[in-house]
Parts: sequence; C-alpha cells; structure tokens
Amino acid sequence: MKTSIRPSRWIEVKRILRIITGVSDKQLSNYLKELTYYGFIEKNNDLYFISDLLLIEAIRRDYVR
Repeated sequence: MKTSIRPSRWIEVKRILRIITGVSDKQLSNYLKELTYYGFIEKNNDLYFISDLLLIEAIRRDYVR
C-alpha cells in the first residue's frame, strides 16, 4: 500500500489506519496529538498534513511503511 502524503481529514486518517492496524478512535486521537506535539504533523483547517521534511522524503522513497 502506498503511503499518502497529501493533507487528510481525521476521518480519512481513521479509515486508513483501521484497515492497516485496527487502532481505536481514542488511540488514534492520542497518536495524532503526539505527532503534532513533536512536529511530525500539523493540523490546519481540520486537515492533518506531514510537516517534517525528512519524513516526507522517507515516505516518497518508500522507506516508511
């Protein structure tokens, strides 16, 4: 499965992660808060996007699955 680096709404993130991991809503919310806190992602206008340039490049090169 190809990882998406486009901005996504919470429901889209939830749908993909449910398929891959079966993560609960509460755990997903906690993960998104932590990733935002540490600067890997940002939330703007109800869209989450990856803000870490190294992470974006790793995803593009298919280093992250």
